[in-house]
Amino acid sequence: MKMKKSLFAVCAGTMLLITGCGPTTEEILAMHDDDLVAGNFEKSLPLMEEKIKEDKENTHEDTPMWRLLVSNAKMLTNDPKAIEEFDKAEDVILQNKKRNQFGAYTAAMLVNDKMLDFQSRFQDKMFISIDKATMYAAAGNRNAARTELNRMMQYQENYLHELKAEIAASSEAMTKSLQPAKKDEKSDIPPNVQEQIDKLKIEAKNTFDNLCNNDNVLGLILKHCSYDLKNSGDFSKLKPADYQNAYAAHFCGVFRWLNNDNGAMYLKDAAKLNTVSKTVAADSADADKNVMPKDEVWVYVEDGLCQKREESRIDLPIALVPFLGNYVKYFGIALPKFVARANAAEKYTVSGADMEELESIDRLLKIEYDIYMNSAVKRELLRALLKTLPQVAAGIIKDQSKGNFQVMAACEGVAYASAGYALASTQADLRTWNVLPKRVLVKRVKRPADGIIKFAADGVNTDIKVAEGNSIIVIRKVAKTSPVIIRQINFAASK
Repeated sequence: MKMKKSLFAVCAGTMLLITGCGPTTEEILAMHDDDLVAGNFEKSLPLMEEKIKEDKENTHEDTPMWRLLVSNAKMLTNDPKAIEEFDKAEDVILQNKKRNQFGAYTAAMLVNDKMLDFQSRFQDKMFISIDKATMYAAAGNRNAARTELNRMMQYQENYLHELKAEIAASSEAMTKSLQPAKKDEKSDIPPNVQEQIDKLKIEAKNTFDNLCNNDNVLGLILKHCSYDLKNSGDFSKLKPADYQNAYAAHFCGVFRWLNNDNGAMYLKDAAKLNTVSKTVAADSADADKNVMPKDEVWVYVEDGLCQKREESRIDLPIALVPFLGNYVKYFGIALPKFVARANAAEKYTVSGADMEELESIDRLLKIEYDIYMNSAVKRELLRALLKTLPQVAAGIIKDQSKGNFQVMAACEGVAYASAGYALASTQADLRTWNVLPKRVLVKRVKRPADGIIKFAADGVNTDIKVAEGNSIIVIRKVAKTSPVIIRQINFAASK
């Protein structure tokens, strides 16, 4: 244990010298998270904007995340530049997508998943489009809003195809990591140790297969991360309701309906995804009958914050490394675990009537997390195993070189350096655009004669003045103490 602590101290000190004294990515994310809960949406903006400025070529793997977080903060403060910021974020995301995905996964196998380009997940993309659509529509640009909603529904069509490509790239990189090193690859590892590592890779493949089926290992992962590798994350078993967002379908349907663009198809989809909501069922039935609403108001509430990621470090029993595990000084993994956050309010009412839950974003994100973890756990287990190989190989060569003190000393240095690297580089990828709501609620009400909608969150009242005609109101409440942010879309009354 003393050796492990001293290794960690040395590696931590080295990494501090490399990264400098500024706040780390994780520290900035934690600060921003606290700011969101406190309603200080702009407080950590300078730190995130500085990260963007540092990456002039927009090639750093974290840049898409910083741009999305900046965009969201500006949207919450009604900054007119929010749409422009979202556009820049999407440009960087598309730019990164064109890069060699297999190459990124291959590099990540040597370090950790933080080496991968930050990828906006499926629900992230849905909310980028919804956010942009509501901002465009609130500003009176319905054509641009319609384009964003069309793009959103296209994301839904492409989801499974993109997921297959991502899983294939990860699997291919894992296979490559078990192959012998190329002779022309530069390495600080002595050739005789590298040769021994390549021999051990054959045994590592069998050990990896065993680890993925070892009840002790899987039990530790389930205990620390609430993830069951045996029974979760099989994307081939996904049903539409497991990933399609009822809020996205319903909002798109209502917008198109009120915009005379025929939203019946999308409202039918929403009714299939949410079979409980009376509002959703009534909307689908009315649109199907081609009944055009008059002076109706749809209120959506994006409540709370979705789950956040926290690191869970798991020290694995060295006995699980059968190929001369006595040489191993460190064997462990680090994985992200989802931590749920509270509702911003327990009860919402519109005109005195309770709102209905339209979609649980936490539920959808948990399914996404399980799919990500199915590959991430396997990558991490194999990665941890590969990081033990230099330790074992150096120990074998050292024992074979009794009396050759120069070789023995070199092998001892390789073993400790490898163990230190393994300990320092074993880190979970905690990067998420964790600003999505926890859930979305909906209610359709008649516009009052005075045009004032009475909205309440846990009894705290807000009067919202709406113009004549049909309207959509999108309300964002991030936390219990934060204000309500309102975007209003009005569809002019029929002549």
